[in-house]
Amino acid sequence: MNAYRACSGFVLCLLISLGCGRASSTDTEQYLDLNQLPGVVSVYGRPTHCEINSSCSYLVKVDCGVAVDGPWVFVDSRSGRIVAACSYMLPPQSRPNCPPLEWVCRLSAQR
Repeated sequence: MNAYRACSGFVLCLLISLGCGRASSTDTEQYLDLNQLPGVVSVYGRPTHCEINSSCSYLVKVDCGVAVDGPWVFVDSRSGRIVAACSYMLPPQSRPNCPPLEWVCRLSAQR
């Protein structure tokens, strides 16, 4: 299972580096059903184990294998739309909005 998670984390990072970043109304509009977490869900077309980490206002920070270089995925809880996917495996210029601007809570205010 660890090899699978490592491989899926690497593939997900590769997909993010090829153009998946902060979503907007003009992007491909990716969604994540928060009711399926924790569990294996499709993130950018790849099955990935994810679990909710914290929330800030209407944004939910989802851990999709961060321990094995997978991304943090920020999801709008009202719609399920992925706002941003952030991985520290990518160079800073590939993740300019990580965390997204809407993530305004301090650590102590996160749920």
